[in-house]
Amino acid sequence: MKNDNYNYSKITRKTYPLSDAMRILNIRQALFYLKKGIELYDIYPSEDFNTGDPVLVFIFARAQSKEAYEEWKNARDANKKSE
Repeated sequence: MKNDNYNYSKITRKTYPLSDAMRILNIRQALFYLKKGIELYDIYPSEDFNTGDPVLVFIFARAQSKEAYEEWKNARDANKKSE
């Protein structure tokens, strides 16, 4: 099932609104979101647009991830300062 507003994941078997879909390519960030309990809508293989290397694309619920994103960003920034 796919139309202009929703997508269906064959992996998770979830139908999700495209307007709430957030793509994550960073495996560490995806693991962080999973540990935080952010809903995983989908996961699929793709290619990096710049290098052509294979990547996994994780699709998370955008509305649920706002707080986790701030935590991720703050932790990432703190790690950069300590380097």
